[in-house]
Amino acid sequence: MVLGAAATGKRAMTSSSSPGISLMQEGISYMAGSEIPGVIVNISRSGPGLGGISPSQGDYFQSTRGGGHGDYRTMVLAPNSVQELYDLTIAAFDLADSYRNPVVILGDSILGQIKEPMVRHKAVAPPIAKPWALTGAAGRPPQLLKSLYLAEGS
Repeated sequence: MVLGAAATGKRAMTSSSSPGISLMQEGISYMAGSEIPGVIVNISRSGPGLGGISPSQGDYFQSTRGGGHGDYRTMVLAPNSVQELYDLTIAAFDLADSYRNPVVILGDSILGQIKEPMVRHKAVAPPIAKPWALTGAAGRPPQLLKSLYLAEGS
């Protein structure tokens, strides 16, 4: 769903914890290969399998080295407070749009469960033009977003 929404030029994000992010790896790698921006929030769990809710850095390599079958990288932002989580989420959308690449926000269970005050503010970056977005082909040739480009006859 994130890939489809982001392909139309809209800002899109999803969130989960370790096992859910593992199941999203094919879609995330396809987004990276197709140069489709998006934001993925991973509040990581400890341990293998379903994991627990204690603090962990178990998803570090999956996030920073590209998951799935690899051969791509995502930018990873690691907040240390609720305020920074809010601020970095805004920054993640700007980075994703600027570089046309998924951005991962990687937190741990403490950040996922903590309650602390924060200050809301509006994003200050102007919207980035997205001429690549799939918005219909009225008045122009159709566009394609795909992760593999082969010459005709290849």
